[in-house]
Amino acid sequence: MHLLLTDILTCPDCGPDHGLILRADAMVERRVLEGALGCPNCRRNFPIEDGTARLSRAGEAAGAAASATERVPAVRIAALLGLDNARGFSLLAGPAAASAAEVHAMAADAPLIVTDTDVADTAAPYASRLVIGHALPFRAAALGAIWLSGASANARLEDAVRALHRTGRLVLEPAPADARERLEALGMRVALNEQQTVLAVYAGS
Repeated sequence: MHLLLTDILTCPDCGPDHGLILRADAMVERRVLEGALGCPNCRRNFPIEDGTARLSRAGEAAGAAASATERVPAVRIAALLGLDNARGFSLLAGPAAASAAEVHAMAADAPLIVTDTDVADTAAPYASRLVIGHALPFRAAALGAIWLSGASANARLEDAVRALHRTGRLVLEPAPADARERLEALGMRVALNEQQTVLAVYAGS
């Protein structure tokens, strides 16, 4: 997990207004390999093991992992998310996370966060791996781009809009049938609607 990720992570129990404090027990360069994230509000600790931060709500199971065989083409991810211009960290959730290494090779300056994936090498330097439940544990407007694939596209749509920077892009694949209505209600517009893929940006951007 990249050290700077601590600045935007929040407590999944207390909500996006409650940041976390890092205890780093083992680090390599700017990546935390072992340690914990603690919430000053509820006093709960979230472990960091083998570079993976485990941030799910109390009593909540982690999000379902996606099979690495459901790989989304990296060139498609990088292009639709506009990673060359993304601000800060970008999130790949669901099957798209399996392409993190290839995405990084195309847009090395875009720091990546991955979740909901079984891919063994996601603890490598090109991505910060989180194990999370339903909620996205990030501060508001903290992420430069978000790709929600698989079941994540429906379950985390509203939370993704909250976590997305005003200049960012959100991709849903497969997009739920009511995606346009839900996005527009939150001040976003659909820039692309192609088969099962929706690309949304904030209205006016």
